[in-house]
Amino acid sequence: MTEPTAAPDWAFSPDQNLKCPDCEAAVAGLNWKHDTTGLVAAMDLVPCGHELSTDVWELKFSGRDRRIGTVIRTPTFVRKG
Repeated sequence: MTEPTAAPDWAFSPDQNLKCPDCEAAVAGLNWKHDTTGLVAAMDLVPCGHELSTDVWELKFSGRDRRIGTVIRTPTFVRKG
């Protein structure tokens, strides 16, 4: 029996059109990276592999979108001030 492919911590629909801010690749998901104290230190983007530090970037959900047949919050990466 084969092992299932590891799923990312968070997955995003292609309809959400979330892009990597470094390379503009479509983001299918992300894995949270933790520091030695257990706090979230970065987001590892799937499939491009870019790592966004949570000191610099945050994942925000804003607005509402009805593209996939239901009301959803639209995800985006925002550079912190």
